[in-house]
Amino acid sequence: MTSPTVFISYSHADEWLKNELIDHLSALKRNGFINIWHDRLIPPGGMLNEAIDGKVNTAEIFLFLVSPSFLSSDYCFHKEYEIARARQQLGDAEIVPVVVRDCDWDVGGLKDYNGLPRDGKAITRNAGSRSESQERDGPWLSVVEGLKVLLENVKKSLSHLV
Repeated sequence: MTSPTVFISYSHADEWLKNELIDHLSALKRNGFINIWHDRLIPPGGMLNEAIDGKVNTAEIFLFLVSPSFLSSDYCFHKEYEIARARQQLGDAEIVPVVVRDCDWDVGGLKDYNGLPRDGKAITRNAGSRSESQERDGPWLSVVEGLKVLLENVKKSLSHLV
């Protein structure tokens, strides 16, 4: 069985937070539990929309890094999120909002999903500057632990299909 692909959707204003998340997911990736995909993996000369469409239509897990910048991005919210939501409703994908910056994320059904960290407390709430990365380690760890629970559920559902 192949490892599920985790599609990370984020605003480029939050790229530094996406990079921190990837660091925290490194053990899951290294141990073969997940494949990680985000738009910065598109090689020079690659077709942006084609590459993103290919992954948004095949990834099993979507992590949406929710922030004011994410919510204001038509591409993130109206394209990536809407496609993922349609796929989730068909049972083809899982969606996990990850609140990275405080914002009103009660829009488009996004808050209907059980987000991480628990209770929608933003990753940056008590450590908003880039230099405070160690203070964000605890909230990121809770994201990783939540993702592990989701991975177990995905693994069980995939094993029923085999």
